[in-house]
Amino acid sequence: MEDLDSKQTEKDRLFFMEHGTSPILLTLANGVTVGRLCAIPLLIFLLANLNQQADYVYLALLFLAMMQASDVLDGFLARQAQKQQKVNNLFGQIMDPAADKLYINSVYFTLSLTQDFPWWVTLTVFSKDLLIVIAWLAVIAVSGNTSVKPDVWGKAADSSQSFLIFTFLLNLPGRFFKSLSVVTVALTVISGITLIIRDIQRKR
Repeated sequence: MEDLDSKQTEKDRLFFMEHGTSPILLTLANGVTVGRLCAIPLLIFLLANLNQQADYVYLALLFLAMMQASDVLDGFLARQAQKQQKVNNLFGQIMDPAADKLYINSVYFTLSLTQDFPWWVTLTVFSKDLLIVIAWLAVIAVSGNTSVKPDVWGKAADSSQSFLIFTFLLNLPGRFFKSLSVVTVALTVISGITLIIRDIQRKR
């Protein structure tokens, strides 16, 4: 039994050496993504109970900061592994953006339902992310390509959406929040339009 295990370990080691893959880094990156997914229910619990426990806002801000940091960390680990990689990390390609979208939309809907977070922002972001899912499924059906690669507009929209949450919870001046809300919605709409254009070009 030990011989079989050692042979399998050696086989895996040779496979990763042959393909230039760093399994440890990919495992860590995927583990961080899973951790971010598992943290979403606790974050939603904190946000949903802000009216009962005002101190929860500090824990929520801490969780938000940790989730943003984890997003940067798993992206860094994945890029480091992929510098030498010739095998696609399918799990990370799908679950990392899925975790981001689930996190943002869960927070937005919770704040809109329990606080006075504007619904027009929440519904715009949700509609755009729903469009992304539909476009992604269409691309898979046509080309079989499962990769999700946001462009500069998508990254700008994601950053603005995250920053808007902090702005709201920190109770920054209303005029600043409203201005940032407009910017966030504008970036979200633009990123959705560029996504449609890009997917149309990919199908040709």
